[in-house]
Amino acid sequence: MQPTALHYAAAAKALAATARRLDLVAPTFRTPPRRPGVHRTLCRSPQGGATVAVTLRGRPWPAVLADMVDGVVAANDLAELDADTTRAALWSALVTAGLVDPAAGPHTGDSAATRPGDRRRVRIVRPALDDAPSTPSAA
Repeated sequence: MQPTALHYAAAAKALAATARRLDLVAPTFRTPPRRPGVHRTLCRSPQGGATVAVTLRGRPWPAVLADMVDGVVAANDLAELDADTTRAALWSALVTAGLVDPAAGPHTGDSAATRPGDRRRVRIVRPALDDAPSTPSAA
C-alpha cells in the first residue's frame, strides 16, 4: 500500500486512541518533519504533550507506521518491557483499523502480549565449542 494523507490520518487516529486507552500521552501527528533529511522527529511541548512528525512521501507504508508507533513509545519514555507491550497493542490497533495486513509479519502485533494463550516454543541453536573454526597457529 502506498501511503496517503488519508491513511496517515486514520493511523494517527487509531494510535492516539490506543495510547489514551493505555493511559499514555497521545502525541499529535504531522507530516512532513520540519527538519530536512530525516524520516521522523519528536517535539515535546512544555505542557507535557508531544508532536511526532513522519515523512510520508517516497517511503513504504510499513516504515511510516513503524515510525508512528515508535513515536508514541518515544513520546512516553517507556522502559523496555512497557515499550514492547505498548508496541504490540499499537500494532494490533492498526490491524484492527484495517491499516496493516495481519499476515504481513511480526510487526503486526502478533506476540504473546496480544495473544495471552499463545505459548510458542523457540529453539535457539548455538554452535558447540568444538564446531568453532580453528585459527591457524603461527609456526
